Amino acid sequence: MARKYCRPIATAHRYLAPLSRRCWSCDGPLWMAYHATRTVATLDGLCQFRLAVRRCVNRACALYHQPYRPEEEGSVALPKGEFGLDVIAAIAPCATPSTAACQRSTARCAREGWTSPSAR
Repeated sequence: MARKYCRPIATAHRYLAPLSRRCWSCDGPLWMAYHATRTVATLDGLCQFRLAVRRCVNRACALYHQPYRPEEEGSVALPKGEFGLDVIAAIAPCATPSTAACQRSTARCAREGWTSPSAR
């Protein structure tokens, strides 16, 4: 279902850069290609990430002009995901409603005023 209202402005901002500056295929330099932005909803609120993306400039390399994104991006959210992994981990235990983790998660959601789409 499409969002009816604009997404609020992010309250936190972080900059992520790749750890390596050398291509792992040809050991040539990885040049800074562009910056990408990504906004992720976490339990602490919206966080906007500015990602430095690098590319290999060696034409003979198998990874020539392939984007090399920061490794840390994978620990924040799934690819093309809108919600952070902490939100997914908080909701995931409810896949099996008989577990104690689901009961704790449900209690936390009630405490914070969250409701499921089916309860609206």
